[in-house]
Amino acid sequence: MGTWNKPPNKSPWEKGPKPPDIDELLSNLQDKFKIGLPKKGVFSYIIILAIIVWLATGIFIIDPEEQGVIKRFGEVTEVVGPGPHYHLPSPIETVQIAPVTAVRRLEIGFRTIQTGPPAKYRRVLKESLMLTGDENIIDVQFIVQYRISDLENYLYSLTNPDV
Repeated sequence: MGTWNKPPNKSPWEKGPKPPDIDELLSNLQDKFKIGLPKKGVFSYIIILAIIVWLATGIFIIDPEEQGVIKRFGEVTEVVGPGPHYHLPSPIETVQIAPVTAVRRLEIGFRTIQTGPPAKYRRVLKESLMLTGDENIIDVQFIVQYRISDLENYLYSLTNPDV
């Protein structure tokens, strides 16, 4: 006999019943609620389906009046024209699409407030007043109309391309 009249190899703290086994608990729950846990193969199918859906997000279509710039990790890799295309999904590659055949207009010296007859304009003196070579001040308002010829240059070489 060990100390305190207890058999040896038994701890004095091992009193009372032991906690139930986890496997036994799960099987009891399945029996009570008639639920079945999915098999290991189901999880692999779910993961494969998620990867396929993620890869499918790289499909994109560019309209006839547009071009797209594909960037891989932020660096331009390709400029693509109209039609269906594919890029590696985000965050690896991204696409920026812009209309290139549309005629854009830039108003200098004024801004159009309301179009149509009668149109209303607001002057912008910082843009319209200019000093000539013979030191005369002139007031000029004009419109520049343009199309984008190089989308990559337009998007990434200009500080504010749409202003």
